[in-house]
Amino acid sequence: MEMLEQGIDDSDMVVVQGALMCLGQIGKQQFKSEEAIQILAKSLSSQNVALIFSASQALADIPNPLAEDALRSLQNNNDDPLIQEAAQSALARLQNLLNSKR
Repeated sequence: MEMLEQGIDDSDMVVVQGALMCLGQIGKQQFKSEEAIQILAKSLSSQNVALIFSASQALADIPNPLAEDALRSLQNNNDDPLIQEAAQSALARLQNLLNSKR
C-alpha cells in the first residue's frame, strides 16, 4: 500500500493513474479496503484537479460508506465548480452501484 501511496505523488501521470486504479480495485475487496479508501480520500485534497477527478472516480467504484463520506465531504467543502462536478458525478455513480447491488 505504501508503494501505491507513493505512486500518487509521482511526477509521471501514468504512474499516478495506475496507482489510483490499483487503489480503486483494492478498495472493492474486503481485505485492505479501508486503507485504500483512506489513501484515495487523502488525494482529494490535492491541488491537482486531474488527480482529484481520478481519485473521486476510483472512490465511486467502492461500495463502502467511507467512500461515500469522502465524496460528500469533497462536494460540500470545495468551491471549485469542476471539483464539485467531479464529486457529484462520482456520487451518482456510487449510488447507481449501490442500487444495483440491492
